[in-house]
Amino acid sequence: MSNGLAVKGRSAEHPVAADWKPDLRGNLYEINEYLEEQGVYDIFDYLLKDLMVKQPENPLKHMLACLEKGYPTGPLKVIVSSPPGLGRGEFARSLAERFGLIYVGAGELLREASVDTKNLSSAADDEVAKLVLELIKQAEHKMQGFVLDGFPRNPCQTTYLKEKSIVPTHVLQLQASEKYIQRRQESLLKGDVKGEAAATPEVLDARLKLFIAHNALALEDYADRTFVVNAEANAAEVLAQMEKAVCLRPRSKAPSPPPRVAIFGAEGAGAADCARKLAMRIGAVFVSSQKLLKDLATPGAEDSTVSLALACAAEKDPLGIVGARLRQVDCQRQGWVADLSKDAECLSQDEMLMPRRVVTFGAAGASGQMVLHGPGAVSRCLEVSVDATAEEAFKAIVEFVERPLPRPH
Repeated sequence: MSNGLAVKGRSAEHPVAADWKPDLRGNLYEINEYLEEQGVYDIFDYLLKDLMVKQPENPLKHMLACLEKGYPTGPLKVIVSSPPGLGRGEFARSLAERFGLIYVGAGELLREASVDTKNLSSAADDEVAKLVLELIKQAEHKMQGFVLDGFPRNPCQTTYLKEKSIVPTHVLQLQASEKYIQRRQESLLKGDVKGEAAATPEVLDARLKLFIAHNALALEDYADRTFVVNAEANAAEVLAQMEKAVCLRPRSKAPSPPPRVAIFGAEGAGAADCARKLAMRIGAVFVSSQKLLKDLATPGAEDSTVSLALACAAEKDPLGIVGARLRQVDCQRQGWVADLSKDAECLSQDEMLMPRRVVTFGAAGASGQMVLHGPGAVSRCLEVSVDATAEEAFKAIVEFVERPLPRPH
């Protein structure tokens, strides 16, 4: 439907009439919406890549088996990395249980192989890789995802993953200050915190230096899928950060329709600045409803954003000046990012102007939710915390807008 009116020939309830003409624009809109929501391009991208890597004897049977596993864009393959002494293993194991993944703990595998992991000396890279890769092989045979804990630790170990064409979907980097790690180590030694402490403070210090020297190089090839997690928060919050990151889908290479992003926020909340910056970043048109409504009083004036033609169109448009502006050619071709601090609910009346993403600042959340409806409404809406800095807010918005819709949490 468009503008609340049923279109002939688009449903069983409204069959083709004698004077029917195809609604090409409406059909193309529906097709694009379906392809984006279902991630169809990414499904085929995953299947083709998987075929090239595994080269099965029966490609069709293999693809069907992949799809039947319920991972339309492939199983989750998560690497969890952190400095020593942060309880990474417990977080990684909990994450694996949460998403039904196989837990692959490098340290645990070494202990099961009777290798002493308490002292500074560690097993050879090929020995660790052999144990880890065997478990990953079993997971891939079952077409099941995994959480890889504590591997790779250096560039040499990363090479083993590359040789087997193992590419993570997410890398979670737990971060904390050295002082926090030392305080936690003291708590571990006293028994105030559950977990395994390093043999001595000297061993912990040496491990920290090794981590600093090698970790960044080991994971540098995965920078585009790395998420930083604040490990100094309480355990529940750390796990929540990890789960949220894993729910984010990788950036898509699929052709995307023109963006339609609505940003809501009270005056002074920073919504307008974020909308303007986002429009510049993604090459879309910036639209301010507040500015449009103000300039509508003086159409055609030198400093007015509303021309006489736009003012006339606004009189006929059921959504007024906002609808008329968003229907203009530049917005339709380039897409738009709109600061809709006022008259937010108007967009819910027209599916052709329905935003693909909605961002709300604090108390504006209710206004944003009025714009979206349907089964995917929740995943299309991001609420920015009022405590977030301008930099944090913009970074979160960019991640939300530039990625496919997140997995159900």
